[in-house]
Amino acid sequence: MLIKEHPELFPPEIAFGYKMKEIRVSKKLNLKIRRIVIAGVSYTIRPSFAMPYMTGFVKDVDEKHTRLLGEKTYIATTTGSKLSFRVFHERALSLHGNFKNFFQANFFEKPPTSSADRVNGKKIKSKGLYTPMKFGKYLFHITLTRDAVLPAYKGSTFRGLLGHALKRTVCALKNQTCATCILRQNCTYALVFETAHALPAPENAKISAPPHPMVLEPPLTEKREFAAGDTLACGMVLFGDLNRNLPYFIYAFDQMGRIGLGKSLNGTRAGFTLESVTFGDETVYSKEDGRVTLPDILPALDLTPDQDENPEHVTLKLQTPFRISTDTGQAPNLPFDLLMRSLIRRCTALFNTYGDGEPPLNYPELVKKACRVNLTDNSLAWFDWQRYSSRQEAKMYMGGLLGQVTYQGDLGPFLPFLRMAQTVHAGKNTAFGLGKIDLETMNK
Repeated sequence: MLIKEHPELFPPEIAFGYKMKEIRVSKKLNLKIRRIVIAGVSYTIRPSFAMPYMTGFVKDVDEKHTRLLGEKTYIATTTGSKLSFRVFHERALSLHGNFKNFFQANFFEKPPTSSADRVNGKKIKSKGLYTPMKFGKYLFHITLTRDAVLPAYKGSTFRGLLGHALKRTVCALKNQTCATCILRQNCTYALVFETAHALPAPENAKISAPPHPMVLEPPLTEKREFAAGDTLACGMVLFGDLNRNLPYFIYAFDQMGRIGLGKSLNGTRAGFTLESVTFGDETVYSKEDGRVTLPDILPALDLTPDQDENPEHVTLKLQTPFRISTDTGQAPNLPFDLLMRSLIRRCTALFNTYGDGEPPLNYPELVKKACRVNLTDNSLAWFDWQRYSSRQEAKMYMGGLLGQVTYQGDLGPFLPFLRMAQTVHAGKNTAFGLGKIDLETMNK
């Protein structure tokens, strides 16, 4: 009852349920305190007459508020006559040193095993050259509750709605821009959608701005009209520590279904129900039990080459538009050295920002070898795609290459990059799902 009457006082994940934990006794005030668990995070419920951190009683304090950025902010908040919920939310984490333990927990009661040590329960055999970067690949399964009209390419639709729902979920200082918000380095929305403002460029890194820590993989069907009851699946790849914020993305997807998707029909957009979220064969959320179970072990990406694998031919399929800055304009041509320059930049930027640092690569030598690889079969075509940016109030032209291309030559040194690109995508605007690559064939 209390949760329904005052949802603003609770973390958004409480909508998916909670469970009781232990009862503790405060040594400072000799009061019983109940602890509960929400999405793997421990929270404390305390009496409303007790101050935060059990520093005293409310009746003994004259001023019960402070000021944050010029706005009155209450220290103790009453949620009824007997209980008050002490909210640990990411938007307040950077304001007080006592939240340090929450940061260390990182949304986990038991932090997942480091992907640098184990993947799928097996120890990684590191050759000492390339350190891994952990990632999580999730699939959000939805069922439409109304008829829907969606664009042929759905990346912009899902990403735009996700940004709107996520910001509405986590943003604490509504009147602040992300660029000036003091919470931006700990805000899920800013980390994903305003990455350049939330994260400084890694020290000594050869990148101007950090890459986005998320890649969306929208449904690839070009079908545009859907009926109520139809199902869709939208993929999401999260890099590094952002996987610990998965409950926020699940809650945001749930809210997306309430906001509505696609073109407005008869004044209403198509709603949907989030049925489940899967991580490989594991279900991390289902509508039936309403609970989030975070993965115990995250897989890892690295650039360790396999010395025994050196195919003569590689065929790549560009499943979503591949965009790259080039002087060739819209020419349907992708020389191997141009592809590899793009992949090397992206992979090293990701390792720099979300992994254990830049791998020790011999860049000039790699580029020289890439120039000696030949393009033997090219069935690429330019795909024109545009989206409307509500933030910039303008149409954005985001066309790119689609189709299949085959290369021949000494390809062994480049296979780790090509395999990694299947997960992290390649080229520009990967956050929209662009640059999805499949390694189709490898012929000896």
